[in-house]
Amino acid sequence: MNAGIEQVYQALFDTAMTSTLAGSGGAPAFNAISSRRWQQYDQVPPSSQPALFQREAPGRGDQIQAQGLERYTLKATLWIYAQHGADSSAIPSTTLNNLLTALLTALEAPEGADRQWLGLQPWQISNAWVDGTIYIDEGNAPDDTQMIAIVPVTIELGQ
Repeated sequence: MNAGIEQVYQALFDTAMTSTLAGSGGAPAFNAISSRRWQQYDQVPPSSQPALFQREAPGRGDQIQAQGLERYTLKATLWIYAQHGADSSAIPSTTLNNLLTALLTALEAPEGADRQWLGLQPWQISNAWVDGTIYIDEGNAPDDTQMIAIVPVTIELGQ
């Protein structure tokens, strides 16, 4: 039997929250304010960033055999909010790129596996992967230090 939908979305968030920045000694990449309850970036104080939020997106179900074997595809987006300094000589995207690298690394299939199971059992979930355009706003406008990245994820349940 597949994992329940709630269990899968929680597993995705838990996996994303294992993100660590390179050279940080294993410190979490995202602040404790991170949540599955999405917030608009201007509701997240700069002192609480970088933060990660998850939103569920429309999924779908279909039959993959005439005998009724079902497959479900779930979708989610992971939102990263971060601030960069006001130093005009610094490259703002460096911070965001490091956070994206940490998140994408956490979402890779574990070593020795060819699929990402989000910490669940292989019989509960078929795979999870980044699927689509990763949207980025580097906060390059004058007096703008807010950066945002939106990462689409697809999760497949069933065989």
